[in-house]
Amino acid sequence: MVRINAKALQNIEPLQISKKEPREHQRCNIIGHPKGTPKKVSLQKNIIVKVSKDTRTIRYTTDTKSGSSGSPVFDNDWQVIALHHASAESEKRDGKKIWLNNEGILIAAITDEIRK
Repeated sequence: MVRINAKALQNIEPLQISKKEPREHQRCNIIGHPKGTPKKVSLQKNIIVKVSKDTRTIRYTTDTKSGSSGSPVFDNDWQVIALHHASAESEKRDGKKIWLNNEGILIAAITDEIRK
């Protein structure tokens, strides 16, 4: 259990959830605290490469550190579109494993589950 001082939260605005579905080639950004470290902001090389309606996930080239699962994935209007949860694809090139993209669960999938 965690005890929260309500007064400390009075001036904190909640994150806004996007009403728009993300689309391929759209930019996305991630803010997180990988493994509890100080805040990291991923703003570069940040393109959505795949939107899967079947698995309700997106894949993006936004780079993250290990331990970033649970970080919000934002669109360029700083509205939440997904929650980061995994490194998704890699391939071997010249015997080396090359990272290709990460994956997030669409925020709409999460809010739909909460509403059930």
